[in-house]
Amino acid sequence: MTRRRGGVMDTVSENKGMPEAGLLLADAGGSKTDWILVCGGKASKFTAAGMNLAVMGKEAVLAAVLSAAESMGDMAARVRDIRYYGAGVIGSGHVIELDAVLKNVFPGASVSYGSDLLLAAEAGLGNGSGIICILGTGSNSGMYDGRKIVSNIRPGGYILGDEGGGSALGRMLLSDYVKGRLPESIMEKFSAAYPGLSYSVVVEHVYRGGNPAGYLASFAPFVLSCRGDGYADGLIDRNLRNFVERSVLPYGRADCDIAVSGSMGVECRKELERLGREYGLHFIRFVKSPADVLAQRILEAVPCPEERQTGKSGGDGPEEY
Repeated sequence: MTRRRGGVMDTVSENKGMPEAGLLLADAGGSKTDWILVCGGKASKFTAAGMNLAVMGKEAVLAAVLSAAESMGDMAARVRDIRYYGAGVIGSGHVIELDAVLKNVFPGASVSYGSDLLLAAEAGLGNGSGIICILGTGSNSGMYDGRKIVSNIRPGGYILGDEGGGSALGRMLLSDYVKGRLPESIMEKFSAAYPGLSYSVVVEHVYRGGNPAGYLASFAPFVLSCRGDGYADGLIDRNLRNFVERSVLPYGRADCDIAVSGSMGVECRKELERLGREYGLHFIRFVKSPADVLAQRILEAVPCPEERQTGKSGGDGPEEY
């Protein structure tokens, strides 16, 4: 974990009675970034472009942060502390670039950093231990001891992994599309949903576009909308089964609790619970927006960790957020 100028939770304490100073939570994913400004006893949410530091250059990151700040309007000037969780926070080089961008756009703000996996664990497992899973644009998983991530199976990204995520599901669909393998029932719906989509356009977005993972994931809702069709159900099952077999079972801890975060995970709850019964896994909680959970805990003054690295949070909360 990389840290900049003071603890976020220290800042929350210091800001009591100072409604004009704001704490900004960032939950950065490949398709979108949720920015939640906690200020003056309320939380305001802004959604902007996705951010993955592992695959985005500094200019793209700057554009995404500027867009978020512009959507906040005058409220952006209230930001005094930023707590950033996101994909790609895995090397000092990435964080140094992001740090420069954030401090340029939000001058005078303190910044601390954590992985999206830690954010999901804090929201989904609280102080308890277990396996945390992220199924959004991409995917990830880790063993959490109630304080920190102690083991992690590398996600691999949208080319080498991300099984179970939206990008993998979209990739499976587009792979069949470009090879002419979509069944007639699906092809008819696909043509209506994406009129004029050509092979060259697909290749351009996937191999030369600025956010290929997000582009692939944009086709996942189409597959999910075709539930009930044998082909679509088969893609969904294969995608989630790949995730369970490659990113959950290898921990060898079928006895522990499992929490799931991310839009794909919540949307595929029934399929995951079915696979859980098949593999003897115990899914206890599905959290669509971990940042919303943390923002609510801050507003309710639920004790949080003094140091970001510990990863502690408040109580477990309800089964689904």
